[in-house]
Amino acid sequence: MENLQLILVTVLITLVSVAVVGSIAYLVAVVRKLKQVVKNNTVDITNLQTDLNNDLQNINNRFDEFHKSVSNMYNELDRKIDSRCDKLHDGYKKEVELIYQDLQKRDSIKK
Repeated sequence: MENLQLILVTVLITLVSVAVVGSIAYLVAVVRKLKQVVKNNTVDITNLQTDLNNDLQNINNRFDEFHKSVSNMYNELDRKIDSRCDKLHDGYKKEVELIYQDLQKRDSIKK
């Protein structure tokens, strides 16, 4: 009977030991796989970050081009408006001057 109990305990310890060793081996395999996935994801993240930085640089370049274009158009429009305002002001001054001269002639004729 004692031999049977000893055999059962030995078998039980052996089974538990095999289970523990198997679990450790499985965990080691899982950890290796996770390390590989993390390494691959790190590479993917680095590539994504590089691509994102390149896209941001392209967007910034396009924004700069757009800003220059709008600035040039604004400056051109501003120049044209200033030129037209100057012409209108000169025309207005000439008309006022003519009216003033006409009024002076009328006043001198009445006197």
